[in-house]
Amino acid sequence: MLAKITQLEIFIALICICIPIILRMADSKKQQKGFRSSISAYIEMERRHIFGMVFTIAAMLFIYNGVINLDVSFQEQMYQFDFWQERGYNIVLGTVLFGVLLFPYNVYPKTHYTFAFLFFIGCTLVIAFIHDKEDTVISYIIAAASILALVAHLINKKWINLFWAEWIALTVIGIHFILEAKDIISFAS
Repeated sequence: MLAKITQLEIFIALICICIPIILRMADSKKQQKGFRSSISAYIEMERRHIFGMVFTIAAMLFIYNGVINLDVSFQEQMYQFDFWQERGYNIVLGTVLFGVLLFPYNVYPKTHYTFAFLFFIGCTLVIAFIHDKEDTVISYIIAAASILALVAHLINKKWINLFWAEWIALTVIGIHFILEAKDIISFAS
C-alpha cells in the first residue's frame, strides 16, 4: 500500500509540473507565439474542458492524498494539530484549488485570484513550515523559490509574467511532493 501512495504522490507532482504543458498542447490557438498570459487564461481556449479536467484531477489528488493519511477519527482530528501534521492540509489545498477552477478569472476575478493566492501561499507555507527539523534548509529554499517568482511578478510584470511565476510555483510544489514521496525530506511527525 505504501508503494501505491508513493506512486500517487509522484503522480500528483507530475500533474502539477505538467499542467501548463498539457494546457498548451490542448490549446487550438497554437499559432499564437508562446504560452498564454497565465495558466488561468487557458479557460478561454476552445477546449476549456481540458482545463477543467486537469484542475479537477489535481484538486482530487490533493484531497485524496490528504484523506488517505488521516485515521478514522477525521472529524475529531481536524481541529487538532495532528490534522495538519498528517497531510490533512492537502484536503484544504485541494478544496481551494477547486475554487480556482469554479471561479474563472475573466468572470469572477477577485474570487478567482483570492483562491489562487490561498492555494499558492498555502502550499508555500506547508513547504516552509511542515517538515522535520533536519529538512529546514531545503524546505526554506524551495519555498523561497516559489514566493520569489510570484513576488517578482507582483513587483514588476516585465521581470516575469504571471504564467511563468505560476509554473515555477507549481514546479516547486511538484518537487516538494517528489522529495517527500522519495523520503528525501519528511514532514514533521
